[in-house]
Amino acid sequence: MPMLTLLRSAIANAENNFGLNRKTLFVKTAEVGEGAKLKRWKPKAFGRAGAIIKRSSKIFLVLENREEEPRKEKKIRPVAKKEKSPVKSQD
Repeated sequence: MPMLTLLRSAIANAENNFGLNRKTLFVKTAEVGEGAKLKRWKPKAFGRAGAIIKRSSKIFLVLENREEEPRKEKKIRPVAKKEKSPVKSQD
């Protein structure tokens, strides 16, 4: 869900701030990295405290504006079926 929200926000920013067309935008790179860690303490037995580390992440998304190029049609060759060799029985 956060990735979809980030993608929608990036597309909206590209349209508003740079005047780019939504249909020509593609994701160039998407990286997820380590974010800030929140350190908390949880009380334990005998007056001790246990560490709780709440981790977060940073998402880095780069969009690229590509103009649609006419796609080259690939020639599809029919695949030749291999003939099965007759099974020789050993008597």
